[in-house]
Amino acid sequence: AINAGQASLEPSGLKKIKSAIVNAKVTHTLYAAVAMALSLQLMLGAWLSHDLAMNHFLIEMAFGIGVTFLIGQLLKSLVVKPLYTASDKLKQMTEGNYFDWVSIGRTDEIGALFNSIKTTQVILGFEVINQQQITSSALRVKSALDHVTTNVTISNSDNKLIFMNKICRELFNEFGQNMASNGKAFEASDLIGTSLADFFPTDELRQIYSAKLDHGQSATFSSWGRTFKLTISPVYDAEGHYEGRVTQWVELTEELTIEEEFDQMVSAANAGDLSQRMEMDGKQGFYKRLSEQLNGLLEVNDRVVKDTVRVFSALAQGDLTQTIDASYDGAFGEVKTNANATVEKLTSIMSE
Repeated sequence: AINAGQASLEPSGLKKIKSAIVNAKVTHTLYAAVAMALSLQLMLGAWLSHDLAMNHFLIEMAFGIGVTFLIGQLLKSLVVKPLYTASDKLKQMTEGNYFDWVSIGRTDEIGALFNSIKTTQVILGFEVINQQQITSSALRVKSALDHVTTNVTISNSDNKLIFMNKICRELFNEFGQNMASNGKAFEASDLIGTSLADFFPTDELRQIYSAKLDHGQSATFSSWGRTFKLTISPVYDAEGHYEGRVTQWVELTEELTIEEEFDQMVSAANAGDLSQRMEMDGKQGFYKRLSEQLNGLLEVNDRVVKDTVRVFSALAQGDLTQTIDASYDGAFGEVKTNANATVEKLTSIMSE
């Protein structure tokens, strides 16, 4: 497989082709040497023959040198230059350039070599592009997940953790610090490559994270005073092969705390105790606004009831001086109006 993240590669196929070029260059050198030796042998034979005149020898020697030179130039044009071209294309591929395709134009052995090089250029070029596209897509997904506010982990088909987004890394670092009291402190990075089945304290969660996930599941994880809802979804590729799972870790700690406080406050109100209030410490966003509104509602009810009790308690004691002076709206305003009207009417009766 080609690693698209590396610009310089040299697959084993390129080494074989380069070896063939080196061997061809050696063969060419041997051929030239043999040709030169034969030429010199012929010239030496002519010189040693007493039947030939010296000028005849010089002519044959000049002819032999010329033939050798022409053969060398022919070999250079037909073999050496194409081999240098092939070597240059192979060098370009080792540097990551696969699309300066070699021009074939021949049907001999050199043409076959060029055809092999071009095939290698095409195959490796498009494979690298494909890997780069896959890598680019994966990086975009990673960047997107790192900017979401939900904790996300991804495990592969072997149930090994391969990714956690930024906010989730912070969460697991907190978990690791909480484990320090037990002598088992860890960092989020320590979990990459391990199974989350070893992380969970319950058999149910260990079972879910140690087996293949056939369908989506939900579970609850509680530890160190915090509670999370886990939404676990299987991941399949285009051919339907199981690739692993994605888990969303949604924290329910604050929500459950709100629910518990609300239940206690309503139970107290039903029992006539309007003094209970929602805790505000540590609350943010929606839960903070909800707690403020619930506290405001109870505060108004508590004041109306206390004012009404104060007025009617005074009436019961014969005191007609007490009235409700605070400003109330709606139904609470009607209670105020009716209570004050009662006091006024009794005062009028008593004056007659």
